[in-house]
Amino acid sequence: KHAVQTTLESATAIAVSYSGVLYITETDEKKINRIRQVTTDGEISLVAGIPSECDCKNDVNCDCYQNGDGYAKDAKLNAPSSLAVSPDGTLYIADLGNIRIRAVSKNKPLMSSMNFYEVASPTDQELYIFDVNGTHQYTVSLVTGDYLYNFSYSNDNDITAVTDSNGNTLRIRRDPNRMPVRVVSPDNQVIWLTIGTNGCLKSMTAQGQELVLFTY
Repeated sequence: KHAVQTTLESATAIAVSYSGVLYITETDEKKINRIRQVTTDGEISLVAGIPSECDCKNDVNCDCYQNGDGYAKDAKLNAPSSLAVSPDGTLYIADLGNIRIRAVSKNKPLMSSMNFYEVASPTDQELYIFDVNGTHQYTVSLVTGDYLYNFSYSNDNDITAVTDSNGNTLRIRRDPNRMPVRVVSPDNQVIWLTIGTNGCLKSMTAQGQELVLFTY
């Protein structure tokens, strides 16, 4: 929901990430101990801290301690007092009541021995392989182990070509501003692209005929 329509509860600290995300600490030191974020489009959402069922401040039997790792939204915080964000986006929380520094980072798959991240889709029976920067490099069949798609990129990390398992290659051509202007199919058919002022694909044209018109 929109941040401007949201009431904060005892906000105690803020921090801003390099990407412009605003993090806010809220705590009444009792049942509310949480961190929320406001994105650059003005949306507010919970990042960390589950509501306590008891009074963390006054009830000595209240369990407000998070033991070990887990999902940030399920974390038991106790009077979080300050925040910091590292350049890689990791959010650090001073969990004052628990005398701990908590780190909230993006959940990502483990890196393989070949320095790739691998994400499997059992539904599609495919394995998606990404490099250390999160760029999609290959799609592999979980059934046969064959490479289904091979993605190529420019030095600016813009996608330039996709090659399937049969060697068919779809090429993307760009203008000096790195915007895609045409697609060349495996049979060398050229499809021209029109990009709108909002950066979205507006139309596709081939041989002077408009093939597709997009609306948003």
